[in-house]
Amino acid sequence: MRVRVKAMRRQGRRVSEYGTLAGERSAGELTLQTVVGGRGAYAVATLKGGSAPKDPDLLPPLYEPVLVAVGGTGFLLRGFESAGDASYVQEWHCEV
Repeated sequence: MRVRVKAMRRQGRRVSEYGTLAGERSAGELTLQTVVGGRGAYAVATLKGGSAPKDPDLLPPLYEPVLVAVGGTGFLLRGFESAGDASYVQEWHCEV
């Protein structure tokens, strides 16, 4: 699905509308897949620059995404993002 995504948090903290990420949106192909790993299966949302599987990720993957809200032209996903050895809450505001 082609969407424009705005990451709403940085290291788990909500980014202010007046902050450095205000207005920054990445447009790409949103995919949701189940990945089987050493500790079981989990869902992963990715935003790719194109429709080919080898296209680069525009944002870090969103693990265990949950649909939080749906509006007129978009929706909000909440999940976890990994950075180094830590995981943080992340929200993606997606516009179709």
